[in-house]
Amino acid sequence: MKYLIDSNVILDVLTNRDPFYDSSRKVFELALKQKIEAYIASSSLPALYYLLHKYYHNSNICKQTILKLFEFFNVVDVDGNDCAKAIASIIPDYEDAIIHETAIRHSMDYIVTRDKKHFKDSIVRVIDPSEL
Repeated sequence: MKYLIDSNVILDVLTNRDPFYDSSRKVFELALKQKIEAYIASSSLPALYYLLHKYYHNSNICKQTILKLFEFFNVVDVDGNDCAKAIASIIPDYEDAIIHETAIRHSMDYIVTRDKKHFKDSIVRVIDPSEL
């Protein structure tokens, strides 16, 4: 099974966000132990860097943190077609729609997110980290 991990799950762990940290950390553990085939979208990386920089205020820490993600997750590309299809997507939020279109193109079985309501019309199954 292929799981596309939404950036909110990653941020839960990287910024120790309670009460979500424990269930999101489980995603990292399962990915590291190769119990799940976990992916992140390439479009998530710049957004994660930006948000981490707001949190840590240190470019070196942010770069090292992003590099560390490659130990846990495979990265799938987001292409122009994903971005164009996202404009007309059934998913109203553009960033979430890009994740949705990327998940479809890469034949993901699941999108893992805490914002399930944002993906209520998804044709890819959507689960919360606590459901893993």
